[in-house]
Amino acid sequence: TEPKLNVIRFTPYSNPSLPRMLGLALKLLSLLYHLFNILWNLSFDCILVQNPPSIPLLSLSLFYPCVIIDWHNLGYTMFDTKLLRHVCYYYEQWFCRYGRGHFTVTAAMKSWLTTKFLIGSSNGGDAGEVVILRDCPAEFFHRTTDVEREELLTRLDSEAVLPSKTVLQLRDTTSKTKSMLCISSTSYTPEEDFGILLSSLVKIDSKLSQTTSNVSFSNLIVIVTGKGPLKQYYADQISALRLSHVQIHQVWLSASDYPLLLGMADVGISLHTSTSGIDLPMKVLDMFGCEVPVISVFYDTIHELVVKDENGWVVKDIEELTHCLKNLLMVQKGGKCRDTVLESMRANIRKNILSKRWNENWNEAALPLIQSVCLKCTKH
Repeated sequence: TEPKLNVIRFTPYSNPSLPRMLGLALKLLSLLYHLFNILWNLSFDCILVQNPPSIPLLSLSLFYPCVIIDWHNLGYTMFDTKLLRHVCYYYEQWFCRYGRGHFTVTAAMKSWLTTKFLIGSSNGGDAGEVVILRDCPAEFFHRTTDVEREELLTRLDSEAVLPSKTVLQLRDTTSKTKSMLCISSTSYTPEEDFGILLSSLVKIDSKLSQTTSNVSFSNLIVIVTGKGPLKQYYADQISALRLSHVQIHQVWLSASDYPLLLGMADVGISLHTSTSGIDLPMKVLDMFGCEVPVISVFYDTIHELVVKDENGWVVKDIEELTHCLKNLLMVQKGGKCRDTVLESMRANIRKNILSKRWNENWNEAALPLIQSVCLKCTKH
């Protein structure tokens, strides 16, 4: 649909019956063949590659003098065997030095690359400039309107994505004891410890069951979106739980429905912990795009995105997550109520994050480097 966008698809060689290492080697050769064949028949000013995947994309920088590397993580950290990690570390370190420019998603990643991989103009030679290009939410992530909310809930009810009882509760947006909607998006991989959330929700349900006449709490609806290898494992755990005040629903939504559901949420939860410790989860940006404050599991770089008591909370363990959720669920009789706290955070998100969307950010941070690389390459 975009006249200036030409998508070229290809399928690399794959044969599951072959020994694993032989199959991987043939797949790699197939990828290289397709890549170089495509580039040979195209005219271009520069090549922008995303890393990871490092293999074989970074090798293009050795053969083409106009490669810009868009760093979203360190590829070698995603391998779980010591030998592969070592091989990929030196592969990544060697080829990235031929890149004419680099984008990183965090300041920590820029610092790491310039000190460990010795790239960047400060290291001399043609190492290429390193520019911090922070991710921004796309325009279609926004706070869901009342009309969009009703249409979505009607659709989720009719398609049995959510139980009718839950849909009825989500339609209540005005009562003082309305349920709190929490959204968590996960890939159900070991990188995200979903067990932390489940353990916390069990504790929350127990605490809500002990409510006294002096303190009252809202019920909690948790909707978990996503697919992954551990989804069924956690589905079995969830079905075995007997919770009275907490609902947990695992759903898979269309690309158009997910932003609408997210835009209804009171709070988002990110369980992402980085393999490198220096990247950031895009799912948090999606939540911020919908003006949803985020509770994030702690790791070294998350403070570049989630700021405590400004746009969310950072928790280190089950107890801290439980404490945070309990405070949000409490129906305040004095002081600030939950809606006041969340609206203050939404205002901070609008001011500090949503003041600049993807297109504007790209034009300000990315375009100058791309133009500079293109100019240098045309002179050679």
